[in-house]
Amino acid sequence: MDKQRIVLRITLLFGWIIGILLPMYSYRQLSPSYRDAFDWVFQTHASHVLMHTFLYVVLAWLIASFIPRSVCRTRQIFFYVLSGIALIAASQEAIQMISAQAHFGSDEIFDFFVDLNGGLLGTLLYRKFHASLFEKVF
Repeated sequence: MDKQRIVLRITLLFGWIIGILLPMYSYRQLSPSYRDAFDWVFQTHASHVLMHTFLYVVLAWLIASFIPRSVCRTRQIFFYVLSGIALIAASQEAIQMISAQAHFGSDEIFDFFVDLNGGLLGTLLYRKFHASLFEKVF
């Protein structure tokens, strides 16, 4: 893999993590058009769950793509990816609670487990396809 592709993949991974960690809900106050778009995407509980799942499926795929398959066994890949997912998901929920001045509760626990499930699904998909699609694109 050439240096340019590695830089692109690293940029994509860190950009995705930053996008997840930013308290997007807080930006609703800044722009009516952003608020409308945000509310449209998260208008139902199901769409909220689907968006969280999507974000963490992609994140898990990106993280897994950096783990050398020749060095790690499948269990280790799952452990490393899901550990990273848990850390980022917990950080996201903490940042959201702080920015919204909310208290810890069942919504945060639910979101955390949805994120973990998204991470698991992303890792399973990565394992199934052995990153062939990702390697062709990037």
